Amino acid sequence: MKNYKISSETLLALGVICCLLFMRYYETALYYRNINLILDTLYGYIAIPLFYFLISACLTTIFIKLSKIRISKKMKIFKLTDIFLLIIYMIVIVLRLSGYMTIGIIPFSSIYRFVFIAWGCIFASDFCLEK
Repeated sequence: MKNYKISSETLLALGVICCLLFMRYYETALYYRNINLILDTLYGYIAIPLFYFLISACLTTIFIKLSKIRISKKMKIFKLTDIFLLIIYMIVIVLRLSGYMTIGIIPFSSIYRFVFIAWGCIFASDFCLEK
């Protein structure tokens, strides 16, 4: 029996497709209804930023692998940056759900997209570390 490997680009692309499907469903079926704070938070703070994050990570991974750029394992700053940004973003979401932070839903074409694109590029460099 053959072992099939799924590449990281495939997983990232599947994540992008799942985010797009959820965003499309939410916008057509649930956008104008006040059903649940969790669905609104899932759409505005997880699905849209995750879409930008995953698409930039996928494209960066493909670019690095095609251009054969070598990234040294000594570049631990990428992993530390990813962990730090993830902790900060989780704190923002928890504060938003608990009511301590009142910021609106992140729209699809906001200035925050550049932050998530940069974060996705930094995250993608972790996949491409030299073995």
